[in-house]
Amino acid sequence: MANHYSKNEKDDIFNRIVKTYYNAVCFYCYKKLHNNSGEAKDCTQDVFCTLYKMMDELRDFNKIKKWL
Repeated sequence: MANHYSKNEKDDIFNRIVKTYYNAVCFYCYKKLHNNSGEAKDCTQDVFCTLYKMMDELRDFNKIKKWL
């Protein structure tokens, strides 16, 4: 079952997730991409773009760290 958020709710949830996990995701990408900061930033952006697109499908935001 998909969640249905208003645009404001979705944006608020998304912004809180980005604020909480951006640095951890970026650092993970940086290490996986052999310390290439440009590629790590691109990868991090891709992760959060995918998250935004899939937010209505996610069921348990308590497990968001593992999903990211």
